[in-house]
Amino acid sequence: MKPGQRGNIDPGHPNSQEVFFVIQGDVLVYDENRYYKLFSGDAIWVPEGVPRMLIKVGKDTAILAVAGAPGA
Repeated sequence: MKPGQRGNIDPGHPNSQEVFFVIQGDVLVYDENRYYKLFSGDAIWVPEGVPRMLIKVGKDTAILAVAGAPGA
């Protein structure tokens, strides 16, 4: 993600949970009603069906790895 870049609100996936891992940079993850600031080396798990949005903060480019899998 480039500095200042913002994704659209993703409504979440009804049959898939996701993990976002920050390889480089800082990002905000918004989920329904709160923000989480993630730094390099941080990860966040998003349960099935939870809306979220990513926002790039800071001056450098962010690199993230995203994995999804069916819920339990």
